[in-house]
Amino acid sequence: MTDPEFDVAVDPLGTTTGGLPYPESSAPLNQGANDIKALALALEGRGLGFKSARGYVNAAAFNGGRYTLVLPAGFTAAPYVLLTPYWGGTTGNAPAPLNLNVETASATQVGLIALKPPPPGTPGSTSDWFTGTCGFAWLAWGT
Repeated sequence: MTDPEFDVAVDPLGTTTGGLPYPESSAPLNQGANDIKALALALEGRGLGFKSARGYVNAAAFNGGRYTLVLPAGFTAAPYVLLTPYWGGTTGNAPAPLNLNVETASATQVGLIALKPPPPGTPGSTSDWFTGTCGFAWLAWGT
């Protein structure tokens, strides 16, 4: 039998209420690989297969503490992004205690705003834009 949605030959399988295939207990053991493939293709076809990418980039601030992180091709929507900023833009420096806010997000890039915390021991002082070069270690995942 062929599943027309995914063009994959499969044994008759049971299906969940959402239509995802699973092997019946009567399926032969050697059919397991095909059943797992059918399930993987069904999940991917429903957008549940996530793409992930990671990297490190040095970025110069523009327009008052803003940074752009360009994402690799392949995301179809704005992914989730985990960031760690580093002072001075080199991987050898310590993590920077910056307050990062996402200003824009798309499938191709993330726009950030970075604020420095107030200097220690200066009650009542305010944060300021971080306008130097900053390194970002990042992990992105999504569809």
